[in-house]
Amino acid sequence: MSGSRRNIPTGPTPRVAQLLDQAAELVAHGHTLRAAAEKLGASYDAIRNGRQRHPQVAHEVDRRHVAEVRRQQAAAADEILASVRAAVGTTAVLDDPKRYFELATLAADWAQTRYREALFPSNGEQTLDGFFRHWYVPNRLFDATAGTKAMYEVALRRFYLVVGPVPLKEITQEHLRIFRNFLLGTVKPVTAGGYLRQVQTILIAAGPPAPYVRDAAGILDRVPYVRRPKAEVPAPKIVSLDRISAMYRAADQMTCPQLQAVSAAAWWRGVLVVAYNLGIRAGTLRAMRWDFIDPEQRLVTFPPEVMKSARYLMLPLNEVVLRHLDPLRAEGAELVFPWPKSHSYFWTALTMLQVRSGLKKRERFGLHRLRKTLATELWKHSPPAAQLMLGHANGVTEKHYVCSLEVIRPALETLPQPPAFVEQ
Repeated sequence: MSGSRRNIPTGPTPRVAQLLDQAAELVAHGHTLRAAAEKLGASYDAIRNGRQRHPQVAHEVDRRHVAEVRRQQAAAADEILASVRAAVGTTAVLDDPKRYFELATLAADWAQTRYREALFPSNGEQTLDGFFRHWYVPNRLFDATAGTKAMYEVALRRFYLVVGPVPLKEITQEHLRIFRNFLLGTVKPVTAGGYLRQVQTILIAAGPPAPYVRDAAGILDRVPYVRRPKAEVPAPKIVSLDRISAMYRAADQMTCPQLQAVSAAAWWRGVLVVAYNLGIRAGTLRAMRWDFIDPEQRLVTFPPEVMKSARYLMLPLNEVVLRHLDPLRAEGAELVFPWPKSHSYFWTALTMLQVRSGLKKRERFGLHRLRKTLATELWKHSPPAAQLMLGHANGVTEKHYVCSLEVIRPALETLPQPPAFVEQ
């Protein structure tokens, strides 16, 4: 037997080959290798060791199954593209509005990434979106905030996905009716009314000049219109002063943000005090700079670029606010409330503060609730002060004749404070 050799297998056994193939298929569909092993009722170590011993086989089954999954995904995406293109602009989008919007959003991304083309073919005529970008923005929104422009763009994006690239001159009342009914199937009535109002505002600007729109472009002879949905505005929800106090005291337990010269506790207490006493929105609070503040005059002036209204707002600072701003001053700092992490993590940290203060899930709130609480407390003593404090422009008198500081200051000085704010 000196001339015979023992045959040594060079590949996996049939059972191992089958396991590697089945595991590769599950992984290609999104499972982890461990989850695939569990689903197959096999040992994770056996599959992992099999892949390590037979890398060429593992690579081949991986490549084959990934290619098959991609082929299936491409076929499904092409089917979605075809269905969305067939439904757009018709009442078919109303059969299941939420599902259609989900598929239309996916189809738009797929058309762009796979085919480098728009979701819906255009004949080159001016559309509502084109009119918005080339006429409405430079003529009407030239001094608007980025947030205001973004709201219009969201509405136009939905209009495009529902109606398609209809030429501006061919938009009809039926298009608007489909858009309105679609919105009512996907968002709350008040939100639907907002989107529809923004679209109709652009259409009015494209219509004939009139006394209230003397700069209208005159592209449309007649502007299509549909009634906006009725929306019941829910009663504003406010926060009890005791709950605000509980959060204020729990600030001692916070470790974020980690700033060089300002403690996390002082930072969070400042946020609560300023948000409640000034009633500013979260975005304005994040953008608040030290050079906005005049400590001698006890004033803070917010420029248009940090205001939703895009107008200047000057507010008095009471003793409580001034006392809580002092610990936040750091040499070289520009922002009053620097936040080194993402905006989304701010809300996570705010929730953490509320948990540590003992607030139950149903009791938790965002900073806008403090704005509503301020308005309610001020209104008890002076409705004009509450209106002026929030920067809402609703009348010529308050805009041109009333010295808002003289109205707000006495009311703000007597504003009830959460007990913890004034504890020494």
